[in-house]
Amino acid sequence: MPVSSDAALHLGLLSHAIALERWTDAEVRRIARLLDANERDILLHLARDGARLTPYQLARRRQLFLDLRRLNSKAYERLGRELTVSLQTLATYEAAFGGRLLEAMLPAGVLPARLPSPYDLRAVVLELPLVGSTFPRQISKLARARFRRIRSDVSYGLVQGETTQEIIRRVIAGRKLGKAQAEALVRTAVAHVSNRSRDLLYRDGASVLAGVEWVSTLDGRTTPTCRALDGQVFPIDSGPRPPAHYQCRSTTVPITKSWEELGLGGMGLPETRELLPPGVRLRPLVRDTRPVRKIPKGQRAGKIGQVSADVNYSAWLAVQPPRFQDAVLGPRRGAIFRANPGLHLSALMRNAYEPLTLEELQRIDQAIISALAVGVA
Repeated sequence: MPVSSDAALHLGLLSHAIALERWTDAEVRRIARLLDANERDILLHLARDGARLTPYQLARRRQLFLDLRRLNSKAYERLGRELTVSLQTLATYEAAFGGRLLEAMLPAGVLPARLPSPYDLRAVVLELPLVGSTFPRQISKLARARFRRIRSDVSYGLVQGETTQEIIRRVIAGRKLGKAQAEALVRTAVAHVSNRSRDLLYRDGASVLAGVEWVSTLDGRTTPTCRALDGQVFPIDSGPRPPAHYQCRSTTVPITKSWEELGLGGMGLPETRELLPPGVRLRPLVRDTRPVRKIPKGQRAGKIGQVSADVNYSAWLAVQPPRFQDAVLGPRRGAIFRANPGLHLSALMRNAYEPLTLEELQRIDQAIISALAVGVA
């Protein structure tokens, strides 16, 4: 049976999301190296000038903090510049990839041959809110938070009469939080740019698209918001879009109009919403509340696998063991969920891969499109 366009789009975009995660890993590592280099500069400055400090030398202490602020600001300004370039490149690529995938899945001439403008793609990176505020403001917020931690650690050490080496150890101990926050911002920004760039493409292709389906990750770390949104279809020009929160792993998949709606009925084309045979259209799952990389290899059997892509989070969770349901929902909500078969999770709401370069991601995506285009009638 030929692969329907909706099924192929679903498979293509989920395959792309997995590859995009590897590109994100490369960005995270690059930013971590930048922050490590900046930390060395800060520690060297502390070692050199901190040894001459006492709590009562206010002028020298003030100068030390000014120097540390300058070093910290310089690092985050560079981080912001480099990430902005990467995200703008990604925005252009994601829109182009979405266009190529749609063109490969639909008959020639059906999709309007128009990509989002560079101005609109730049706005995705710099102007559209990213979980509450714009990307430049998020960078500034990170820089201020990191400097406050450094200043607090140094001030506390001086007041307590600690040696310079003790103060340095205190500053080093707090570095994990800064790197974790930077990683969270990178992953969230990539999800934001990826989804919003393709969203611009979908709006321009509204004449052939019926809506956008929310697709969440099937594992024990999926948030209540994404659990409830999984599988829901929203209009092209409205409704929620990922990321719903920091480090959101959800994505969206366009739903095409029927051939009759497109004026192509009677041409012998397969129905756009026709489902694949069982076991062909799949999505990954993890029956655990830990990231895959933190699950010992000896414990992964039975925890990692695949399920039909037509199964949403509510339906998938309903057939998991009670212990896993309670780990995800909490004991009280887990009991309510089990006592009400068919209950959608929205009713319970209060309101390992190697990193990739963009060129490698492009090669993988081209292979995805080529493979799927062969199976589409």
